[in-house]
Amino acid sequence: MRSGGGVTFSGGEPTLQFNLLVDLLRECRARYIHTAVETCGFLRDDAKLDALLPLVDLFLYDIKCIDDEKHRRFTGVLNDTIIRNARRIASSGGKMIVRVPLIPGFNATREDVEAIGDFVLSLISVKEVNLLPYHELGSSKYGMLEREYGFGGAPPLTAERVEEFRSHIESCGLVCTID
Repeated sequence: MRSGGGVTFSGGEPTLQFNLLVDLLRECRARYIHTAVETCGFLRDDAKLDALLPLVDLFLYDIKCIDDEKHRRFTGVLNDTIIRNARRIASSGGKMIVRVPLIPGFNATREDVEAIGDFVLSLISVKEVNLLPYHELGSSKYGMLEREYGFGGAPPLTAERVEEFRSHIESCGLVCTID
């Protein structure tokens, strides 16, 4: 099966290089190339989001946690901007797949997954959730940057536990895959 091709902008966070991202998206649009942007949605400038909307075919949108204070404790920022932008994209008719990194000790709980499922249901145009079980593949990069890896040694989720989360998301009427 062929996807038809396209370009996915990821990173880090591609919106941090906003002008370059817009230039590349415009070039792709001019060439009829499908575009996807993988983002955490932490874009505080509404005008920048408005500029992206007509240029992006698919947003791969990370939602880590709905609880604002818990989100701040673990990521360093409140998630009000992230939640607001998800609503703006969905209400504009933008295609979005919500991606949830499942991290033990942070959001890999029934309560967090239920809250995320409820939030995604409120996004009328969003019908798909990808669960991303935690792994330590990037942990070695922290050492190279002389930074502490905050989740080192966290036990991986069992396949059964991830399946419970998938079942819950699907019981909400959403399509759910495990990546």
